[in-house]
Amino acid sequence: MKKLLTLCLLCAASASLAVPVTSPLKGQIKDWPVGKTGELRLTVRPGQFGWDNAPVVGKATVDEKGQFTLNLPDAAALAKALPEASETVSLREPCTDSHLGCARALVAAPATRWNVFELMAFEGETALGKVFYRNTVQRFFARDWTEGTLVYTSADSKITGEYFTGGDSGGQFTWQAPLSAGWNWVSARSDVLNKDTGLWPVTVTADKLPEAAFMYLTEGYGGVGMSTEDGAQGITVRLVMAGGAAEQAGVQVGDTIVAIDGRNVQNIVAQATGTMVRGEPGTTVTLTIKRAGKTLEIKVVRRFIPVRQ
Repeated sequence: MKKLLTLCLLCAASASLAVPVTSPLKGQIKDWPVGKTGELRLTVRPGQFGWDNAPVVGKATVDEKGQFTLNLPDAAALAKALPEASETVSLREPCTDSHLGCARALVAAPATRWNVFELMAFEGETALGKVFYRNTVQRFFARDWTEGTLVYTSADSKITGEYFTGGDSGGQFTWQAPLSAGWNWVSARSDVLNKDTGLWPVTVTADKLPEAAFMYLTEGYGGVGMSTEDGAQGITVRLVMAGGAAEQAGVQVGDTIVAIDGRNVQNIVAQATGTMVRGEPGTTVTLTIKRAGKTLEIKVVRRFIPVRQ
């Protein structure tokens, strides 16, 4: 099973300025396997070419301490990795305006050749997973959740527009990123959950590359350890994690959830409850449930749930 790597930033990125990123890029994977060496590969975003066909445009050795120095490729080396100059580009599949789990085209003004890049870590030829640049190991959106990304553009240009991500932690990404020719660092920051749409507003801006960045092999979230589904009587508990927070608090498979922290969820799809029960580990969420004709209130203390892929 692939491990999902998360890059945690020591310092919060500062003002939204188009400051070019200079080569080389340095970092450290703090919990890199002891005594092992590996490789970091810079690739074009897989969504453009498919997960198994994303071109590799740069490589760096990861030493036994998890440290690496990656030389960023120049324009000549990126010639085949950059789409032709265009005023519009879509980072996800296009779809109808009424469907939130889809994309909106981004606009480049003026038109430029640009692309988004990702890092993958390998031990030998075994892929350990994608490397994320974040200010937290939390996998899902929360207020001030921040993730950084490398972007290359052939000329100065401002990228604007929006797109959506689906799932039970959907984001509404709004780009306002003035980029300088060459390598850039852009940061995506989430605000407060919009309870009407169920989406997290996320603003993407040009930023400064943090001076020190440390990576970790595990990401996760503060949750209760259960999953739900839409049932005939409403949102029903489908699975309770053995030994998890929900089980220890008394939640049972088959319980019908009618409210979360006092908010009625009878007209909300089950998928949205995943966002509602997540939060900081150690905090409490109150579930109002129906079981065998009785209404119960169960307080569940969230725990950190690690995720590996």
